[in-house]
Amino acid sequence: MLTEDEARRLETPPPPLDWSMPYYHVSQQGTGASLNRNDCGAACAVSIIRAHGHPDVTVDDITAIHQRPNKPMLISEVRAALTAYGVGNDYQRPLYADDIAGHIYAARGVIALVDYELLPYKAAGYENYTWPHYILCYAVRGDLVLYHDPLSDGRELTITRAALDAALVSGSGNMANQGIVEE
Repeated sequence: MLTEDEARRLETPPPPLDWSMPYYHVSQQGTGASLNRNDCGAACAVSIIRAHGHPDVTVDDITAIHQRPNKPMLISEVRAALTAYGVGNDYQRPLYADDIAGHIYAARGVIALVDYELLPYKAAGYENYTWPHYILCYAVRGDLVLYHDPLSDGRELTITRAALDAALVSGSGNMANQGIVEE
């Protein structure tokens, strides 16, 4: 049973977005995403590639060409996939939540490499997942950044800028504070 506050929050529409990019959730699981288990980077790239006029590209299309078999996708491989479909992109490090918000305000999506265990939403079966993970940041609402998580079911996911900074910084050693910015 919901508390009175929870019920009121569900009835109250969220405030309007400050800025949003036209990206749709792409899953790293199921049809079109079965070649490689570690394909969150490919799923984020596909979301951007589809927005750039290639609606039929699948995660498997990307992993078959740009990813080493059964290995996590490197940032250089994600960038190569975007470039192959004509999507300009730039590697950014260091990368912080305020940088991500600035890129979104400038109409550029950001694929961020984060510590999955520090994200506020965990997909069923992945509650104890502790590896680096790619998410696609696409909108800003006040202090919240909206993102697509390729492991999620496609619902709108939000994270505060402070929590996003913690997830970005937490990456071990050479994984921290980096991402790909659409140009």
